[in-house]
Amino acid sequence: MWQLVEASGIGTAPTNTQDNAYCQLWNAYTDRTIWLRELGYSNILGGAGRIALKRTTARGTNTTTVAGTFRDSTATSSATLDLTWSVEATKTGRYLRREQYASPIGPLLQWTYWQGEGLAIPQSTGLAMVVPTNAAGIAGEHWAVWEEEA
Repeated sequence: MWQLVEASGIGTAPTNTQDNAYCQLWNAYTDRTIWLRELGYSNILGGAGRIALKRTTARGTNTTTVAGTFRDSTATSSATLDLTWSVEATKTGRYLRREQYASPIGPLLQWTYWQGEGLAIPQSTGLAMVVPTNAAGIAGEHWAVWEEEA
């Protein structure tokens, strides 16, 4: 049976190195794909910035992570929303989406994949929100909603 799972938390600002992450949805399962439905960012400090989505092939060493919780139960998922790292995740490929946000507190970016199956995140891989240029990002609230077989 497929169920919706969600996780959210506040992340720190990524440093001014291209492709450093705001957050990462990591699929720690070794036997299944998860399907992203929604990934979002809200600017909580003010300041303009850029943000993009990029796939990851190695998790990195995360220091803050939030386990996904099934909407219809108290069970937790093996997929996580990673928010801070001591060693960045390994990114690969092209940018899947790319946006910029305004400077006031509160601007919201939300990528949705509710049509069809959603965006596949295969086992032992992830999807990160990254800084696509050599400019520092702004700390923010991050959330993810995905679907997985329970």
